Amino acid sequence: MGFSSAALRPCIPLEAVMKARVDEQRRLVLDTADAERLKLQPGTAVDVRVIDPGQAWFWSEEWLAGERDASEDIRTGRVIHHESDDAFLESLRGRGDVAEA
Repeated sequence: MGFSSAALRPCIPLEAVMKARVDEQRRLVLDTADAERLKLQPGTAVDVRVIDPGQAWFWSEEWLAGERDASEDIRTGRVIHHESDDAFLESLRGRGDVAEA
């Protein structure tokens, strides 16, 4: 499964916006202090979804930045394809990155 870099956005933990509420149209409504702290302008669209706490690491800004970097590397061809696991391991051995087994 792939992700477009535009779709990878950080998740705001609910604890960060304890005064938030979800209105009838499923829009996140913040008080002024929370909106300012999160650097959100009035009218900013925010997706509301439930995320399994065990998967929250994926939505951290640090992880998503790495995902965006990886997507850019793939898009621009900064990748190396190996035909097999053995070929991959051999390429690492040739660089001295993997000890002989």
